[in-house]
Amino acid sequence: GNKMSELIQFLKEVHMRSPALQSDFARENAFFIAEAASRGLISSVIENMAYNYWTVTEKGLSLMPYGGGGSLRLH
Repeated sequence: GNKMSELIQFLKEVHMRSPALQSDFARENAFFIAEAASRGLISSVIENMAYNYWTVTEKGLSLMPYGGGGSLRLH
């Protein structure tokens, strides 16, 4: 599929797993981790607290078909 649909599939995986920063999943998906984090779609910081796992941000959820209404909102 195209890169955007792959990225959205990746976001779904992160949303289900909340993978640890140093997990095999994170290493195997390093490209998508970097892409999503740089776009602000995933983060390991929630409300100014740093965690040792990745979570999908509100912006990331808004890209997911059932996560945030499915509309492509540009913040």
